[in-house]
Amino acid sequence: MSSLLSVTKLQSDYTGVPSTSEPLVKTYSPEKTPTDEKISELVKKYHTYNSDYEHPYRDPKGRPQLLDALLTECRLPFAIHSINKYTQETENDIKSIVTLMPDTLHCVLGRLKSRGTVTPLVAACHNEHIPPHIIKFLIENGADPSETVEVNGKPVSIVESLLCGTEKKYCTKEEQTEIEKDLARADAIKKIFAEFSSPKESKEES
Repeated sequence: MSSLLSVTKLQSDYTGVPSTSEPLVKTYSPEKTPTDEKISELVKKYHTYNSDYEHPYRDPKGRPQLLDALLTECRLPFAIHSINKYTQETENDIKSIVTLMPDTLHCVLGRLKSRGTVTPLVAACHNEHIPPHIIKFLIENGADPSETVEVNGKPVSIVESLLCGTEKKYCTKEEQTEIEKDLARADAIKKIFAEFSSPKESKEES
């Protein structure tokens, strides 16, 4: 069965209960619009998580194309993605996915080292190739900077997740360089999140 078929049909056939998940591509329209064509193109291009999305016993929360795109070129273990190099085209695709498929902001199918239920925002924050303005773009369009990440089964904030592993006392020069980069990114992302926090939240943090 094609990965582009409606998830509603797949889950209904498997369990007898209609799914509330958004179909990867709307296949019931007699004539595809330019928007439908673009979505179909993006689903085919960012396809790595499509089979996971269609699994009848999973609740992915949203289609996985944004997650896939935001993990492009991510160096962390278990970061799987369809495209190997992050380019301006990738960035344009990210913006198109968010605009045309807003449910993708809430997908929880991602996995990174020691981390589960990784959302697109978490993926973007952990991927050093994703520029800060894209992280801002995600939040402006509905991503939640207050969401948590499961690290070794324990829910922590995104910034705390970024800091995991930076507390090593003994490390090589190369490892120290990576730690410094991670600390700098965590600090930059913390500042981005602060821009979107309410006055009450800012007061509580201080």
